[in-house]
This record gives sequence, C-alpha cells and structure tokens, in this order.
Amino acid sequence: MYGKYFKELRQKRNLSIRQVATDVVSPSTLSRWENDEITPNFNIIVKLLQQIHVSPYEFINYAHIQSYSLEIVKMNEAYFKKDIITLKLLFNDFFQQYKQKANPHNLFIAGIASSFYFELTKTKLLPQLYINKLAAYLSSVTYWSHYYLGIFGNTIPLLSDRLVFGLTNLIINDLEEIKDSGLELTLVAWTTILNSFAILLKDQSPFVKKLYKRIKNLSISSSLVSIRFRKKFLEALFRYQINQTGEESIYNMIEATKILGLEEYYSDFYSLFVEIQTKLNH
Repeated sequence: MYGKYFKELRQKRNLSIRQVATDVVSPSTLSRWENDEITPNFNIIVKLLQQIHVSPYEFINYAHIQSYSLEIVKMNEAYFKKDIITLKLLFNDFFQQYKQKANPHNLFIAGIASSFYFELTKTKLLPQLYINKLAAYLSSVTYWSHYYLGIFGNTIPLLSDRLVFGLTNLIINDLEEIKDSGLELTLVAWTTILNSFAILLKDQSPFVKKLYKRIKNLSISSSLVSIRFRKKFLEALFRYQINQTGEESIYNMIEATKILGLEEYYSDFYSLFVEIQTKLNH
C-alpha cells in the first residue's frame, strides 16, 4: 500500500531500485512494494525513505495518507526508538479526549498507543473497561475498511485470545466482500488475519486450532505471493506445535525467505519458531 508513491519519489531522484534497496531489502522486495503487492514493516519503510532522503511526514503528505496515519507514524517511531515516555504522553492525550468527547476514534488511537506501550513494558495503560469498549466498537463494524483493519491489527496485544479469534472470524466472514474492494484491501485483511494467527500460536491459545480450521482451506490470490508463503509457514508451525514434527521443513522455509526475496520475513519467522520451541521444551 502506498508503494506507488514511493516509486514516484524514487524515480524523481533518478535512483534505481537496486540503489535504494541496498542494505535494506532485496530489489525484488522493493519492486513488489512499489507495485502494491506487499506492505513492508514500518521500520523497513523508514529505512527505504532514508535512502531517498524523504522523511515519514513528507511521505505522508505526498501520498495523501489519511490524517490518522500521522498519529500512527508518531507511535511507530516512538515504539522503534523504545520511547515509552512519548507513547505514554500520546496515550494520555487521546484517552482524555475520548473521555471528554466519547469519539471512538480517540479511543482507537489511545488503544494503539497502549498496545505499543504494552509490547515494550508488559503494562496496559488502557483500563480493561475501555478495552472492552474498544472491542465492542470493533465487533459492530459492518465493513472492514483499511481504517478498521489497522485499528484491530494494532490493538491485538491488548485483547483476550477469545476476542482476537472472534474479531478475526468476522474479517474472514467478510473476505468475499473485501476481495471485491480490490487487492490492496485483501492484502491488509490477510495480513491482519495471519497476525492474529501468529499471536494465538505464540500464546499456545486453544483458539489457534479453531482459527487454523477456518483458514486452512481458504484460497489466496496468486498475486499475493508473500501472504501465501506466510500462511503456509504458519500452518506448518501450527502442525509442529501439535505434533512436534517437521522441524527440518520449517527451517527450510525460513531459509527460503532469502531465496524468494522475502527476507523481511526471515527474522520474524525465525524468532517465532525459536519462541515456540522454547515453550514446548519447558
């Protein structure tokens, strides 16, 4: 998503894909983003922007990204800098705005700040009462747009496994409608579904089996190569968690990310596999 705007900026600077991708991602990965086939992690996007000497804020303005995305960018920057003070300030600001005006958007942004803070400190800033309200808002969504998928995807760490499964199930139920809205939204939806699956898998949740059954026979567009590969990897990891077999195959899939130009998945795949192995051995 928004990769086409990056391509425009790169070409205006007369920089090749190979020049910009150096020491960040493979040229093929950058090409896929520029063609809106994948969405890289935020820290990868920041590094790519640095390669063409454009700040995240300049990129947001150029790409006409919705204003709420600027708030998310600030939180992402604070998260990757491990700046818990800024995250707490952002949380307090939006949480107070929500309590004063009861605008769900403010609760959503406060929830994201709380989620990022929780990932760094294991402390939830958002009280459980308001986490329940956030979940209730999301449960009433009638169309899973980029906006709502982004809110859910960024607040998953705050939610119970039951809620994560339930909300992911709602997205799966709407996949046909989402597909009709185009490849970009389908990519975001599947990314969110697989993020939920990965978290339930990591938590050894009883709901991971239910989610596995929901997604295992679902087809994904051949255009979404990275999503298809990630789904295949997570399903193999689930079977390993259940049967503790297929370790060599999983290692081969992790190494294959480099060959397939999916190196942005390498560290995530490897760390998730190691974490599951460690839990199984204890």
